[in-house]
Amino acid sequence: MTSKHRKETNASKDGSFLSLFMHADRANMFLMVVGLIVAVGDGIGTPAMLFFTSTIMNTINRSRFFCIRQHLHTINQ
Repeated sequence: MTSKHRKETNASKDGSFLSLFMHADRANMFLMVVGLIVAVGDGIGTPAMLFFTSTIMNTINRSRFFCIRQHLHTINQ
């Protein structure tokens, strides 16, 4: 085999990204979509938790000089 022939065969083996899904049926596609949604949800979970926790902590810190009724009202907002 010449090097030119090797390059041509390697180029024909390299497919596009979509060729990975060429043999996927509906069940595979469904599982890939569910996996994508769950992965995005998992990635959003920690930043969202940190955002809400920091908001609660800042509210507690700002309202520590108020009475308990104002404090609970501020947290519930």
